[in-house]
Amino acid sequence: MSILLKNFAFSAKEFRCLKSIVAAALLVALHTVLAVFVSINVTPALRISVSFLANCAIGYMFGPVMGFMCGGLGDIVQYIIKPTGPYFPGWTLSAALAGLIYGLFFYDCNIKISKKKITGEKRSLLEIIDFKFLIRVVLALTIDTLLVNVLLGTYWCSIMYGKGFMFYLTMRFTKNLIQLPINIFLTYNVIGIVKVINNKDTIDIDASNMENVIIPENLSNKLRASYYFMGSLLARFKHVEIYFPGGCNIGSRPIDLHLKGFESLGATITKEDTKYIIDAKELHGANIFLDFASVGATINLM
Repeated sequence: MSILLKNFAFSAKEFRCLKSIVAAALLVALHTVLAVFVSINVTPALRISVSFLANCAIGYMFGPVMGFMCGGLGDIVQYIIKPTGPYFPGWTLSAALAGLIYGLFFYDCNIKISKKKITGEKRSLLEIIDFKFLIRVVLALTIDTLLVNVLLGTYWCSIMYGKGFMFYLTMRFTKNLIQLPINIFLTYNVIGIVKVINNKDTIDIDASNMENVIIPENLSNKLRASYYFMGSLLARFKHVEIYFPGGCNIGSRPIDLHLKGFESLGATITKEDTKYIIDAKELHGANIFLDFASVGATINLM
């Protein structure tokens, strides 16, 4: 439950980010284009479309709150551009609920993308498909299909066109049941593409097998910021050996604030020739007051 509430909170904060708002607006526009130009109206009460894929992308990228808002907004924009009859708020509610469902199942979910092997080896199905995420897609699309498209959609049709609920139920249930596996396939692959695009400018760093290696003196002396390794290595390994930092000669820049801070956190510091040896059996929190403002010391101690 706490994870669900956090996802709602984080999704609501997406409205504070201009980049998120612009990206969501573009996806709403894509939804409108797909709904208007890439859809088939079988009957007034039955339409086949892939515009839901844009809402899936919004739910995956921005969560349930923005998914709900953008789902409803997309339906309103679609109606303004291409009205197909009198406006009915029930369809707007259905679109918003669909966006909410996509956000609940897809937001903050890490889909694993299968990387191509250049060796020509055959890959098993387990290596190609992320079954955990596929289960999420199946659940999300099934709930959306049965709850929103079949039950609510049939109820809205019975209100709008005056015929009984059961009259539309069989037709809509059959259509949605046939389209469900196709929608699952499309959703899984489209979100995979969205992940690749969204992470194009990022680098994943796996430090799980990192070793505590001493930085050579000739490298440490060339870089002033080599002292930034002190805090991270001390926190990870409780032992650091680092040579005096170097860098450009622009005046006196002592690192005594860093060293005093480490001692306040429970570390012991030994100066040996041209390097510092820092050990800490156990680090603990402390109130640290710097003699003067120092960004570097603050970073290191945090």
